[in-house]
Amino acid sequence: MRMANLPTRLARHIRGVLRIGAKAAYASRLASQIEQYRAVENIHELPAIFHYWSNRHLRPRMNRIFESDSIPEFYARPFLAASAACAKRPRFLSLGAGDCSTEIEVARKLIEMGLEDFEMVCLEVSPHLIKRAEAALEAAGLSGRVSVKQTDVNSWQPDEDYSGTMANHSLHHLVELESVFEGVRKSLRPGGVFVTNDMIGRNGHMRWPEVLEVVELLWEFLPRRLKFNHQAKRWDDKFMNLACSADGFEGFRAQDILPLLSRLLGGRLRGCSCAGHPSLASAGVRVSEIHGVWRSHRHFLRSGIRAQF
Repeated sequence: MRMANLPTRLARHIRGVLRIGAKAAYASRLASQIEQYRAVENIHELPAIFHYWSNRHLRPRMNRIFESDSIPEFYARPFLAASAACAKRPRFLSLGAGDCSTEIEVARKLIEMGLEDFEMVCLEVSPHLIKRAEAALEAAGLSGRVSVKQTDVNSWQPDEDYSGTMANHSLHHLVELESVFEGVRKSLRPGGVFVTNDMIGRNGHMRWPEVLEVVELLWEFLPRRLKFNHQAKRWDDKFMNLACSADGFEGFRAQDILPLLSRLLGGRLRGCSCAGHPSLASAGVRVSEIHGVWRSHRHFLRSGIRAQF
């Protein structure tokens, strides 16, 4: 039965109950997300294979397209250019800054590139990460330029304007993407830029169906010593296509990020994306080509050819 067909008071009561349930579910996820990073010393730490892959395949393209050889430079260059486009004192914003480790390096790069007078505001919801960020900013001598503000980015509404806004691996944690992107659009000064580096694969960081098929087949060939799940501290004899957003916000709306950015921000977006179909498309590789290569080689794998480890 539709709400419109229910008595007014009953319909209001049901809507109220649903809102309370939704708020409780969100609060539970948020608490899980905050706890997840509470004791993690390096929140940006990744396994060695990621750095091998990114340095070998992504870094040359990043150098060529963005004229940058590091993540701090990737953010600092457009920030510097945007600062020159406006007579006001440069002001930058970081959405979901964590412990500000990346923002500290961006600030240092801006100073190194000649921009001495600027302000950077970092939004973060976790009190544990904010405490670490403030200590790190003090140690780096950047407290006068960079500040941290406790804010749930999902409910953020801009009260200042900015020369540039950054989001470093934070968008895939957000629920209210439309509202956040609209806030970014409204708060950018003329000539301002939004710069992001993020994971934009399948929701929950799950494997896409065609990729899962390959992974599951290869998993059969892997020696058991390579099937230890270091994060969960267990042996995964069968590949687990885990939905990382089941309890928290990991990859909660990852699939929506790129389409929404393109639609809402268009030419004011500067970004580097990785993981999933969008990165293949940006690399000039069509998914249909991947399917064709896979179909032509699948029977070799199933014939019993084993990878040598």
